Formats: sequence, C-alpha cells, structure tokens
Amino acid sequence: VTKQLESFDQGVEETNSAEVHLWQVFFANPREWWDKRGHKTNPKQPDFKHKHTGEALWLDSDTPAWVTRQLELLDQRNANKRGYHQEETGRSSRLADWI
Repeated sequence: VTKQLESFDQGVEETNSAEVHLWQVFFANPREWWDKRGHKTNPKQPDFKHKHTGEALWLDSDTPAWVTRQLELLDQRNANKRGYHQEETGRSSRLADWI
C-alpha cells in the first residue's frame, strides 16, 4: 500500500509540475493564448487555450494562488491599455490589446 501511495504522490507531483510549467509558459507570453473565460458555453471548456499547440489551462480550486494574483495583474494591465486607447481615439478596438 505504501508503494502505491508513493506512486500516486509522484504522479500528482508530476501533474502539478506540468501544470505549473504550463502556467509559466502562459505568463511568459499571454498573447499566444486565447482567453476563453468570458466566452465559455460549457464549464468543462478550458479558460485559456494556446493558439498554436492547443494546450489548455483551467482555473479551479487547485490553481496555485500565484496564478490568480498574476491573472489579476494581467487583467488590470490589459484594462488600462484599453482605457488609454479609448481616451486617445474615442473608440474601442481589439487591436489595443496588442499594443
């Protein structure tokens, strides 16, 4: 039984390690990912999906706290960019997300 638990723990650690790595990849270049949080038609759909590889990330109770904090900062930064673009041009554009 102990060996089974050790094997299970190792599998969980490897899964968590892979997920943490994927979050690090996400934050290194968030523009390479689609943000699906506001457009999910099914709760089982991922919150983020890589545009080229199709890799997916979900926000759930197991998501590390640092991810939540980084997402808040990213969302705030993106909102500030959109607000600045609207003030300068008087209109909104998705292109502002890329500037």
